Amino acid sequence: MLRVLSALPAAAVPALALALTSPRVSTRVLAVDALARMRSAAATAHVTAALDDADPAVRGAAVFAFGRLGSAGVAARLLSMCEVDADAGVRRRAAAVCRRYGWIAGPSRTVDAR
Repeated sequence: MLRVLSALPAAAVPALALALTSPRVSTRVLAVDALARMRSAAATAHVTAALDDADPAVRGAAVFAFGRLGSAGVAARLLSMCEVDADAGVRRRAAAVCRRYGWIAGPSRTVDAR
């Protein structure tokens, strides 16, 4: 299903972005993944907005997506999430992405498990 969604034309971005407003977390996670796979500036902007979602599963999906994309434009945001996100899993995932791309040095930086 993701392969089909990610192969949609750029004109489908607004519909997928609308899915980010769904009350269902699973729908929002799927939308983040599909938008990230589209690899367009408009789609990426919506994935960036998902970093602020109320649910940690959606924020985590967005962090994971940027881990695949390697978008340096969100480096500062992900660095911040390493320290201040309310969810320990999201903080760990953000730290892993930041380490992968060299935005923070090695595993010596601790991520507060709160």
